[in-house]
Amino acid sequence: MAKLFNKIRKQLISEKPSLTRTTNYLKYAFGEIILVVIGILIALSINNWNNTRINRGREAFFVNQLATDLQTSTAGLKERILYFSDNAIDCGKVVHAFYKPSLQKDINPGVFLKPFRYEPYKPIMGAAKALISSGNIDLLRSIKLRNAIIEYIENTEALVKDVDRMEETYFRMAMESMNWQMIESPFIKYQIENNYKYPESITNLERAVRLIPDDIEVIPFPATIEEIFNSKNILNAYVNLLTVHRNTYYVYKDLLKATEELFGLIQSEGYSVNIKDFSENKVLVFDSTDLRIIQKADSILSDETKWNKDDDRYCFDDIHKGKYSLFCALHKASVDITGEYEHRRPVMQQVRFIIDKSGKDRVINHRLMDWNNHPETSFREVKQVLKEATDSIEVQLNNR
Repeated sequence: MAKLFNKIRKQLISEKPSLTRTTNYLKYAFGEIILVVIGILIALSINNWNNTRINRGREAFFVNQLATDLQTSTAGLKERILYFSDNAIDCGKVVHAFYKPSLQKDINPGVFLKPFRYEPYKPIMGAAKALISSGNIDLLRSIKLRNAIIEYIENTEALVKDVDRMEETYFRMAMESMNWQMIESPFIKYQIENNYKYPESITNLERAVRLIPDDIEVIPFPATIEEIFNSKNILNAYVNLLTVHRNTYYVYKDLLKATEELFGLIQSEGYSVNIKDFSENKVLVFDSTDLRIIQKADSILSDETKWNKDDDRYCFDDIHKGKYSLFCALHKASVDITGEYEHRRPVMQQVRFIIDKSGKDRVINHRLMDWNNHPETSFREVKQVLKEATDSIEVQLNNR
């Protein structure tokens, strides 16, 4: 193109002045202008293309950050939903026992104490809020997604405030009306009867500042189960605890639904996001202690008369009755061998993974408890799980 215009220009210079020459010159000038305009348009197109490419990259980055937060929040909310549902069920057991005295004898001491832990969770909203505060939300091509993010932040903040209000009212009221010495009495009695010792791993400072000493000689203000269930203050405390744990459970169910819906919208709008892997680490490294624990649990469940098919994840009653669920057999074996219980110790994980492999359809929330209690689970299968876990640990130890 440039050569053509140069040729025309040289030709015009060599020609004598005339109307034809003037016309040709105008054509040449017009052509030059068009050439410049085309060059500018091409440059603008390239610049726009480059800006679009950069913006699409920034959009992908922000969406992936948002997706990561949503996936992390989903995992955290699922964990808290189980936590608060368990606590609500425990509170319900205590409250119901006030109205049905026949239930009181079956209340496990641990049921009294566990609901006094209140551990709320706040979904991660860093990426969502940053999108709005920085103005980068305009990078999102999906108007539907933009609106959904704004709505998610507003709804989440409102629900989190509800949790805070419930903690400030119901949980605080429960703490203020509780007679601690009365409800701790059965727990202390259990420790005395079973000569319970705290794990040796506890430091001297931790031992010195514990509310209850290692070696208990007497119960300062002993209380019977009947006295506990005749206390108006204790009933009020557990009614408040039941309210806060139950309502928080429902709030987190709503939060989980909103979080999963927003993540689903990101995918349905055509965005490609990284899917986080929240699965448990199945690469387990065992040691000789793991082998001793599984062998001890197997000996505890020596025959079917030692098996408790009604697990509640509290092991006080199992020890008293001499009948153990699969979980409590492993729990007692761990404490007997190491002085403490580690929930995610490799041997415990191995048992869970074996259940996942063959009996996952019998599990709703808690693998060991649900599988143990399922009508189709037999004692023979319990022993088979213990044997398979033992064999896998031995194979790894022998191959080192």
